[in-house]
Amino acid sequence: MGAEGPRDAHAGALPPRTAGAAVAFVAAPGPRPAAPLGFLPLLRAATPDDARPIVALLAAVASEHTLGVDPAGFREEEEAARLAQLDLARACALVAERGGAVTGFALAVRGAEPATAHTAAVSVAVAREDRGHGLGRLLLGGLESWARAAGLRKLCAGVVAGNHAALRLFHARGYAPEGLRRQQVAIAGRLCDEVLLGRLLEEGGAAGTAPLGARRPRGGAPR
Repeated sequence: MGAEGPRDAHAGALPPRTAGAAVAFVAAPGPRPAAPLGFLPLLRAATPDDARPIVALLAAVASEHTLGVDPAGFREEEEAARLAQLDLARACALVAERGGAVTGFALAVRGAEPATAHTAAVSVAVAREDRGHGLGRLLLGGLESWARAAGLRKLCAGVVAGNHAALRLFHARGYAPEGLRRQQVAIAGRLCDEVLLGRLLEEGGAAGTAPLGARRPRGGAPR
């Protein structure tokens, strides 16, 4: 996961670090192996103390040349500051931990404008040695729980077109293709397409919200 755009200045949110808020999940190809004995990951909120392992994880994922991001572009001090200022009404940062080590990181950032405040862009990264055991699904599930509690209606992601494992993951979590941005991401000297994905969350968001496209009755909130 890496950054090619400006940081969101609202409430210290951590926007996904890829072009156009693209997702940064890299998974092992092929059938998923059974989780080894003792593989018991813990999902929890990220804290400033996690900045060092998060930066190391993101740099390692970026070095695999699937993101078009400079692995040296991550800074521990910057990540710690952003995590310290995180506004849970606007963003959610999670880590997956196993054996006391951070092996996965996930981020969701709510739309900054009123017209997109019902959406969030998501990104996920998993350490190479811990892929194939469901950490990506666990992290996405955690983001989805936060999104529902925050009253969001839609989650969005972007995946490099050649990242078939990530596309399979998001498809399995209910994300559907919504578009293609041609030659959007530069990776190792190649211009790669980016697949735009979205998932509509179930009904039951925040009180006072209406289904998209529904007419608001005169004189009050939607019924």
